[in-house]
Amino acid sequence: GDLYAGQWADDRRTGQGTYFYANGDIFVGNFIRDKKEGMGTLYMMGRQRKYCAEYVGGAPKCGSVLGLEDDDLEPLRGQLAALALSRKLDLAASGALPRPLPELQLSQPNRVLGG
Repeated sequence: GDLYAGQWADDRRTGQGTYFYANGDIFVGNFIRDKKEGMGTLYMMGRQRKYCAEYVGGAPKCGSVLGLEDDDLEPLRGQLAALALSRKLDLAASGALPRPLPELQLSQPNRVLGG
């Protein structure tokens, strides 16, 4: 699922934070009472683009879509590593770590590979 790393107030995202979406996108910016507020950047990882915008009440009001630069995600490197570790620890605690695939046993491998 989605994850948030940042400031909280009264059990709500409030202040500077980073929101990691399950689809791989990342939002970095300000929040007020769980809504995006002020300047923020949405990194659209699948599209290799970023959307730099001003948000009001959780919705973007104006912004620009730009290509991702090589160093755009450098400031997030530590958070991404911590996120990966916490997910791995959560999976280990739940017993849901991915298991290796079983070895494939083909009865007629020559026919599969071109024979």
